[in-house]
Amino acid sequence: SEQGVAQAILRGLIDFKREPWPSISDNAKNLVRQMLEPDPQRRLTAKQVL
Repeated sequence: SEQGVAQAILRGLIDFKREPWPSISDNAKNLVRQMLEPDPQRRLTAKQVL
């Protein structure tokens, strides 16, 4: 469910083994991990992403 996905993101639990992630590059997955970092001090800013 959407709520379950949102809760998983808030906890930093992203299942990169489920579709579509296996076909996504490691660099892209690392970027997603950094953008969804729960700790705001460690999370990438929009400027850093761009």
